[in-house]
Amino acid sequence: MVAIGSHVSAIKKTWERMDALQEQALQFIAEQHPEEQITDLVYSGLVVEEDGTVRIGYDAGDTDAGRLYIYVVFNRKLVMDRTLVYETY
Repeated sequence: MVAIGSHVSAIKKTWERMDALQEQALQFIAEQHPEEQITDLVYSGLVVEEDGTVRIGYDAGDTDAGRLYIYVVFNRKLVMDRTLVYETY
């Protein structure tokens, strides 16, 4: 079980650095997908996991498989993981 205070702390720390984290996330997505326009991505949300990691999500639009969301993961120290997470709904 995770204390609520730790989530609040992670959210506050993330929110304070949100502009820089989003810039870093979008740049990483652009590096991984140079053929795509990152300006077409729409911020879709912030997810704080129980282990303190944070995911910043972007709506990439409709695909044949469904609506595509791309997440960039940051560890509890807000260091970006160099792997993208893709989810379709």
